[in-house]
Amino acid sequence: MRAGRRYTCPRCGEQSTHAVRCFRCAVLPLDEHGHPPPPLFERQMLFRSQPPSEIGNDTLALVTGVAAGTGYFFTRLRREIRAHRERRRRRRRIEALRPGPIAEVRAEEARVRGHVELLRAAAGGPIDAAAYLTRQRDAPKGGDVTVETRIGCGRFLVRDDSGAALVDDDFLAVLAPPGASLPASGDAEVVIRHGDRIEVTGPVAWRAVPDLQQLGRGEGFRSAPRVLCFDGRPDALLLLRPLPTGEGAREG
Repeated sequence: MRAGRRYTCPRCGEQSTHAVRCFRCAVLPLDEHGHPPPPLFERQMLFRSQPPSEIGNDTLALVTGVAAGTGYFFTRLRREIRAHRERRRRRRRIEALRPGPIAEVRAEEARVRGHVELLRAAAGGPIDAAAYLTRQRDAPKGGDVTVETRIGCGRFLVRDDSGAALVDDDFLAVLAPPGASLPASGDAEVVIRHGDRIEVTGPVAWRAVPDLQQLGRGEGFRSAPRVLCFDGRPDALLLLRPLPTGEGAREG
């Protein structure tokens, strides 16, 4: 984790060291004290105002500092623009994905729906949670407001009529159910447990998993059985969303 402030999306709980809008919720994040980030220009400039007694004493140093600060500002601005464009491209890819049977997944990203089969509970969260998001807001009288968001994931399968996919303590975001939203401020909790219906979206790969060979499929006589594994990364989070129990009689 790099030094500096950490910002948290007040809706989905995604954390970042960059003070930019959440790519999923399009809202400004909050820092550790529950405050929004300062304006872009204000937080990008490196140099600070000098005391009145020092202003004008060293023109060359001032010009050099302004030039360096301006160069840094535009370099960071270009990086932010590139990162924003990549987030928008990924968001469009995710929105274009349609839920399908697990056994038929061939692309590098997928969206599947099924029931949770818990293999190992998430640590540090509610009892027997496969995955969770908890947010606690503390506003002591006369003190700063603090918002603590915790996201945890254990190891579990998502099963549909065609097979099973593995989610294994990945980089992820836990979203609110369809039609609901997390409060912008205040306490919130989303817990996914064994037997719940969920939707999982994100990067995937077919891999050999030694302790789950009975679930895998083989591509040839000598090949080891492979299981569809979700593979969340810091730049490509898994999105976990609980679904209503009665939504659809069959998966995919």
